[in-house]
Amino acid sequence: MPLPADAPKAAIDEIVSLAPAALAERMQLLAPYLHRAYAKNTVRVWRSNWRMWCAFCEAIGEEPLPTSVPVLERFLVHGANRGLKRATLEQYLATLATVHDLARLPNPMDSFEGQLMWKALRRERLVKKQRQAAPLTWETIGQITDRLSGIDAADVRDHALIVVAYETLMRRSELAAMNVDHLDFQRDGSCLVFIPFSKTDQEGEGDHRPLSAATAAVLKTWLDRSAISEGAVWRTIPPAWRGEAFVNRIAPDDVARIFKRRALHAGLPADTISGHSTRVGGAQDLIESNFGTAAIMIAGGWKTERMVAKYGRKLSASRNAM
Repeated sequence: MPLPADAPKAAIDEIVSLAPAALAERMQLLAPYLHRAYAKNTVRVWRSNWRMWCAFCEAIGEEPLPTSVPVLERFLVHGANRGLKRATLEQYLATLATVHDLARLPNPMDSFEGQLMWKALRRERLVKKQRQAAPLTWETIGQITDRLSGIDAADVRDHALIVVAYETLMRRSELAAMNVDHLDFQRDGSCLVFIPFSKTDQEGEGDHRPLSAATAAVLKTWLDRSAISEGAVWRTIPPAWRGEAFVNRIAPDDVARIFKRRALHAGLPADTISGHSTRVGGAQDLIESNFGTAAIMIAGGWKTERMVAKYGRKLSASRNAM
């Protein structure tokens, strides 16, 4: 569900309200710019992380701001012991860095002591690296789609969703936000999908991703079957569906659930299938087909080589000169 228009402002206001009174006035000066400068979902994550941090500080009798390296270490160890992944803990640290900037306070993690503490925790393996999502390559997608009928509405939708996700390399949030007016079907049967906003396009310049004629035909089948002519492309299907119109847009988490459910149905191991599995599989297929890193980055909207290199690490190892 899209966030209300005033959600970022409300989130920033809450962050300020939970800060010590002595710092609230200072934070309030920058708050109006902060909620306008960042995406709604980014601000939502900040609020959630800030609530968690404040609750932790209250439980141990510490002020949330300003904080210190020892308090941060207790927080990180506490999170690691609860099974939080490294990426999640780094997200908390990023939120706290932003709040310190908002309060115009030095961030303890920028100090040598803070960097040394975090490196020590990682080295001691208190914080485990996040497991890479299992890839959904074109081969495994074929195994999934072979099991889907062309009759059941959910089968038709999921077939279209999976192949569109693979060919466009779209993130799950981008898929959930797809609208009919983002689709530009071409005379040769192919289609261009417009992405108006993404994680790596905070300015909203937009991007186009191509669909082959075969995948565009699968997408058209879903639109015709569902009688969707405007608004959200991907919608939930009630369990007791009896032919009524589909109304509700799917959420980003629904994308991951659909991928996982369909992988299980096809007899594939699905414990590490996620909403990014088609991005991982698509990138690996492109690497396997000898496309260069720059071309893959453009195809998937990656701003740096890091994720492409990560997704292709095992493939690269198999091509080792030895």
